[in-house]
Amino acid sequence: MNALSLADVFAPDDFPPSAADHAVERQFQYLDRCRRLPIGPAVTVVFENRQTLWFRIQELAQVARATDPDHIQPELNWYSKLLPGQNRLHAAVWVAEPGRRPSKALAVVRLAVANGRIGFRADDGHEVAGTFRTNRVNDHLIGLALWAEFHFTGDDRTAFADANRIWHLFVEAAGYCHEGNRLSPEVRESLLQDLGDGE
Repeated sequence: MNALSLADVFAPDDFPPSAADHAVERQFQYLDRCRRLPIGPAVTVVFENRQTLWFRIQELAQVARATDPDHIQPELNWYSKLLPGQNRLHAAVWVAEPGRRPSKALAVVRLAVANGRIGFRADDGHEVAGTFRTNRVNDHLIGLALWAEFHFTGDDRTAFADANRIWHLFVEAAGYCHEGNRLSPEVRESLLQDLGDGE
């Protein structure tokens, strides 16, 4: 996928409030249907693509308009690294109570998850392991999120595309071992599209 640029930050300001509200509502529906996946009571994974990151970086627009836009470009460069590519997915991993932002109260769980395992697992035992990235942007938007990267081989993609297999996301960490619900066809189709983009 093409890198993010300042054009992605400076969205038009002349949308009527009702249109903006409708766009936000559609975005949340898309996230819930195709990109946001809970794993147990305290972990939520959001698989990033251009659409999810565009929504996320709009918060940078207020900062960019008040300062030199060039100061925003380094952060956009970092966000661009989170775009999916050929055989690669990136996801934000939030450790928080449902409906709340990450907090210090769950710091122990968050540390355990960061040092544990995350991945996809099929009903036949096939796994695609994820790895946590150590370099995180230090801004207020995503500084509390963990970031995971998933690399798929050709065999992994074939298995993930097999409609006869059931896939789940899992987290295995000290004091926190959970498997998410079965991945829906919409989620799998969305992620498979990302894996094939590699632009």
